[in-house]
Amino acid sequence: MITAFLYVPGEKCHELHEADAIFMPQAGETLWVDLEAPTPEEGEILSRVFNFHTLAIEDCWHEPQSGKVDDYGDYLFMVVHGVRYNADTEDFITHELNIFLGANYLVTFHSHHSRSVEASQAYVRRNPNIMTRGMDFMLHQILDRLIDNYFPKLEILEDKIEELEAAIFSDPRPELLNSILDVRRHVGHLKRVAIQEREVFAAISRGAFPFVNERAQVYFKDIYDHVFRIVETADNHRDTINIILQAYLSTVSNKLNDTMRVLTLLATIMLPLTVITGIYGMNFEYMPELGWRYGYLAILLFMALLAGGMLLYFRKRNWL
Repeated sequence: MITAFLYVPGEKCHELHEADAIFMPQAGETLWVDLEAPTPEEGEILSRVFNFHTLAIEDCWHEPQSGKVDDYGDYLFMVVHGVRYNADTEDFITHELNIFLGANYLVTFHSHHSRSVEASQAYVRRNPNIMTRGMDFMLHQILDRLIDNYFPKLEILEDKIEELEAAIFSDPRPELLNSILDVRRHVGHLKRVAIQEREVFAAISRGAFPFVNERAQVYFKDIYDHVFRIVETADNHRDTINIILQAYLSTVSNKLNDTMRVLTLLATIMLPLTVITGIYGMNFEYMPELGWRYGYLAILLFMALLAGGMLLYFRKRNWL
């Protein structure tokens, strides 16, 4: 699907949806083209209209790519990642956004729906004058929304971590281990992606590229600060989840030790009783107690007193 906005001085901002209607903007004009899950025919405008490098076009079609920014002289090619949360599967999924930034045009390419792009399109429809500020400011509108969407996801992870923290002490069931490892995997993935994004925005905010003017660099530096906070938050979450994992393993180990201690004490109590029953279970003819009328009751009483005495001794030594 193609959605394009063409600003022509003295005219209103035109919205285009056909590949044949897309052409390189003239001097004074600005153009933003968004390609969402495009068909091969729609994707041809990358080479036919803008003549982008083959390697950059291949990166658009072949996911996943690491976050990066490449300078091709006449334009910049960037790869950044958004994040979304699937409530049904409780998975955090990153989606790729490929960006071409030229002097007076911006091209975004993504295989999945992007709420950040959709919100930016709605913003252009309400405030078409944003196109007059330059494509670097238009790019900031998109990326600022994309990065800000990380924070609600980090809050969801924080809530999950707090739930796990409470559960390991109240009910350290075996299923908790899978939940802990899943959360740690999600946090680690978000951290890796955010670190790559941090390098991208660090390069842009330093003024290393001619298509991002000095006024816009300040805004990209603000996005860099947000990404830096995301990395720090993910670091803290990862440290916390590692502590929770160690606490869970310690709790399970202590619970197992308690169980083994009880079983050991029971086995210790049963050992002398087994010896007694084994002795009187031997098939010798001349055993004095076998002929005693009260021998059976006496042995049972003796065994009960022996077991009770051992229990009292274990309790006195705090082994129970």
